[in-house]
Amino acid sequence: MSRVRIIRNFAVAALALALPAAFAVHLIARLATAQEQPGVLPLHIDAVKVEAFDRIVPARSIFGELEWRGGLVLSSPASGFGGWSGMAISPDGRRIVAVSDRLRWMTADIAYDGNSPAGLKNASIGVLAPADPEMLGVGHDRDAE
Repeated sequence: MSRVRIIRNFAVAALALALPAAFAVHLIARLATAQEQPGVLPLHIDAVKVEAFDRIVPARSIFGELEWRGGLVLSSPASGFGGWSGMAISPDGRRIVAVSDRLRWMTADIAYDGNSPAGLKNASIGVLAPADPEMLGVGHDRDAE
């Protein structure tokens, strides 16, 4: 995995942690009830652990005031999977909600190996449906968050 990709993944994770906890709880609660709606599908996600953030000094885990606990490279054969850019993690660290520029949302339970994320389970995926179809945009004009 390239350093640029790792830095991007780290930045996305840092952004997810910066989201207000109340928003994350609200979003997770709303999407949890949506899992039983028509058009919501179970989702299988493969995860490969990223053990170190710093490839030059892999044992380094402190970056300023942040501590690297681990990362995941996620993949799935599911249609519409990928492009996750807006993420929220529940305050207890057990659930994740993400939205993508492919007009999808995803929820999942986070599995841990000690303090490090090990994978996602009990995942679901659904289509974002804006109230105003004009909001959909085309190509690069579309941004879910």
